[in-house]
Amino acid sequence: MQVSVNTEEAPFRASHAILLYGQRRPSYASVHSVGVDSSGELSIEAGVPATVDGLRKMFDSLDPSRSARPVFLEPNVLSQGPGWLVWWMKPQTRRVWFESKEIKLETAEVPHPGLVFAVTQEEWRVFAVQGRSRPRPGTKLYQAPYWNVWKGGRICAGSARLPSAGLQADPSGWEESFFSSRFSHPNIHEKDALVKYKGGSAKFWNAMLSGKFKSFPQEVLVPAELTVRDLLAQIGGRL
Repeated sequence: MQVSVNTEEAPFRASHAILLYGQRRPSYASVHSVGVDSSGELSIEAGVPATVDGLRKMFDSLDPSRSARPVFLEPNVLSQGPGWLVWWMKPQTRRVWFESKEIKLETAEVPHPGLVFAVTQEEWRVFAVQGRSRPRPGTKLYQAPYWNVWKGGRICAGSARLPSAGLQADPSGWEESFFSSRFSHPNIHEKDALVKYKGGSAKFWNAMLSGKFKSFPQEVLVPAELTVRDLLAQIGGRL
C-alpha cells in the first residue's frame, strides 16, 4: 500500500489511519500508526481505541479555525465552540422598528422578555425565556414573540445587517442587527402560535408600541417544547 498527497511545500505520506467498525453504521473506531518498510511500502500497525476527545483534537489540528484560543466569555454566553455561539439577553427595554400597514407606530422603545440567541454557520435563531435569571440547561424555551421569526426560532434576516465578523462577532452586535431590522410580517399565522393575545400578534404589537405594558407580559409567551439543553443538542453545542 502506498498513499501520498502532493502539496505546494512537500509530499505528505500517510502517517495515521482511523478504522471504523460496525454493521449498518459505525459504532467503534480505532486509531493506528502507519508504518513504512525499506521498500517504501506502508502498513497499518496495531491500533488503540479512539476517544471522542482524541478525535476532536485531531479535527481541531486539521482545521485551524477550530483551534482553541484564549477568549474571555461574557457572563451572558451560555455556550460557544467551533461553529456555534449561544447567549442570553436579559429582560430589558429596547427600541424596535416595524414596516407594516397593520402597525400604527413605526418605532418605539418597548420591554422585552429574556431571550436566548443561537448563531451557527447555517442559521440564526432566537427564543424567549421567562424570568430574569440566567438560563440553565433545563430552562424552558418559548417562541420569540417577534415578526420575521419562524416557528422553531429561525430568524428571517430581511433588512438586518449581519455582523461582518460572523461567529466571531460580539453577541451585542447580533442583538443590534436583530433589533435594528424592520419587522415587516409575521412568519407564524396560526392562532395563539406566535403570541397568546386576543386579536393576534398585530394587535399585541400595537399595544406594545403604544406603551400599554411597562414590563413584558410573560403570559403571552407560547411554549416552544424545547429546553436550552435541547437547543444545544440540535446545533451541536454543549454545556
